[in-house]
Amino acid sequence: MQALWGGEQRQSAVLGAHSGLQQRRLCAAALACAGAQGFIKKYVQCYSCGNPETVVKVRKENISLKCKACGAVSDVDARHKLNTYILKNPPEEKVSKAEKKCAALLARLGQLRRRASRV
Repeated sequence: MQALWGGEQRQSAVLGAHSGLQQRRLCAAALACAGAQGFIKKYVQCYSCGNPETVVKVRKENISLKCKACGAVSDVDARHKLNTYILKNPPEEKVSKAEKKCAALLARLGQLRRRASRV
């Protein structure tokens, strides 16, 4: 058995003798692979250089990719159904350790200032 995938043409070929169940499984696997490649191309790879090192920014009505390699900022096509889902259910904002430390230090500074003003 041999399987071939032509990425740009979006065609796949499975060579050899297979039962009906095997053919359905192979077709499902090929469709899943095509879907994963489409997802990666749309939501992971940089639109300019093709590098997968991007940061996804979700704003009110827009999803954009910022490439860490070339610095390009690209908007993701808003017509896709997955866009609608992502915009309605945005990912939680991650706070870095440095931001947490800074917030803790500012809170502590505020406490110290309040104490000093009481004295």
